[in-house]
This record gives sequence, structure tokens and C-alpha cells, in this order.
Amino acid sequence: GELLFAEYLELNLRYAPRVKRASTMEDAIQLLRNERFDLVISMPRIGEEGLEDLAAALQEHAANVPLVALAYNTRELRQIVEAEIEGLSRVFVWQGDQRLFTAMIKCVEDARNVEHDVGIAGVQVIILIEDSIRFYSSYLPMLYTELVKQTQRLMSETANRLQKLLRMRARPKLLLATTWEEGMDLFERYQGQVLGVITDVAFPRGGVKDPQAGHLFAAAVKNAVPDMAVLLQSTEASNQQRAEEAGVRFVHKRSPQLMAEVRGFMRDSMGFGDFVFRDSN
Repeated sequence: GELLFAEYLELNLRYAPRVKRASTMEDAIQLLRNERFDLVISMPRIGEEGLEDLAAALQEHAANVPLVALAYNTRELRQIVEAEIEGLSRVFVWQGDQRLFTAMIKCVEDARNVEHDVGIAGVQVIILIEDSIRFYSSYLPMLYTELVKQTQRLMSETANRLQKLLRMRARPKLLLATTWEEGMDLFERYQGQVLGVITDVAFPRGGVKDPQAGHLFAAAVKNAVPDMAVLLQSTEASNQQRAEEAGVRFVHKRSPQLMAEVRGFMRDSMGFGDFVFRDSN
């Protein structure tokens, strides 16, 4: 709880969530019966029970509360994925970055609030397509931090506290997809409000890992909206030439300059930077 509060304070975010701990499934269910909760984060084992038992209990006692799993190593992560637990909203893996807790909360918040906020206030959307749990567990904390800082950068120095609060609440939603189908559903649903797309190259398409899925997705997006900001990410440098030929920005996922490249992409292509007039040259 203290780490979460410190992270919210550092990012100038208001209303850090309160955290309550339960050491057994019985304690967790009792808390859910007596109080209102917005999210449950669970380790693979809860006392004598496992995630499957907790997910089933939540379906019975608090079906509307999302459940997120947090693994601590590769073995736990593999066990969670292979179990294919019904009712599990998302899986993350701990890699030492305390910002992960904020990212987990924001990831669930954005997914649950996007329909309302886009419809009511025209809030914009950024789509991230990435199927590697390890990568998005380390990438999302950095990306959310950058998104908040870029949003704050847009604020006028003359804006009052209320205007700044409203601006932060209206920041773009960051939506995570792990398959072609999920990504395309998000793009088609919010096409008019999509600020940009950040996508891996290889991810599941039609239930099978497709090594060209990112290129095909970028082409589909560009065909629908020619000036859409698209960033391709890959561990294979050979994908760079094809991306650039298609007018898509590329960054190597293992580059030490990864976040600097993403920052530049957000500034230059997503409209977080200065307004720039360009002619045909």
C-alpha cells in the first residue's frame, strides 16, 4: 500500500486506492462480503487453495470484481497460463519494478471505463498488442508512467488545479490486447478515437502464433486510417525494413533506447509534442 501511494504521489495522481490483504481465501471472501472492492490481485497460492478455487469463489460471491494473477517466477507463470482459469482477467509477472502495481490497476481501470469515457467525453485510446506476459509486465509500467508525464506536459502553466485534474482524468486510455482478434475488435470499436497503435510483430492470429501478424495488422490499420500513428516492436531487427517501407515506425524491443524511442513516437506521431506545420517537403 505504501509503495502504491508513493507511486501515485510521484506521478501527481489523486485518490490512490486503499489496499487490504487477505492471507486465506476465506478471509478474502469475508472481506468481499462486508465491503466493496474494485479489484482482486492474487498470488498463485492463497493459503491451502489455488487460483482456480479463488476464481470460482469470486464468481459465486463477487462476479463483477475482476481477478488479476501475479506470478513470481517462470514456473508459477507457466502453471497459471496452462491452467486456463475461467474468470481470470489478466496475468502479470513480478520483475522487481514497484510500478507494476499501478500498471495493473490502470490496465483494469482503462478496460472497464473506456466504453463510458469514450461515449460520454470522447476520450482517446491507445492500443497495445503484445502477447508476452513477461514483456508487457515490464513494459506497461514504463508506458503508463510515460503517458502520465506526456499528458502533464500538455497542461498549460496557467491551468488551475481543477483543469489539471480534469485533464489527467481525460488522459488517453491504454488498452492491452494479446491476439489479432482482440486488437482488431478494439480498433474497429474505437476507430474514431484511436490515437495510435503500438504492436508486436509475432502474436496469435486465428489461434496460431503468426510471425507476420504485426505487419498485417499495421497494413489493415493504415488502410482504414492512412495517417494513423503505428509503432512496430520486435526482437528481430529484420522487421525494420519492411516496417519503414510501409510507413510504420519501428523499434527493437531489446534496445537500451526503447523508452526514448517510444517517447519520441508519442511526441511526434501522437500529438503530445509541439504543433508542427509541414509542407510537401
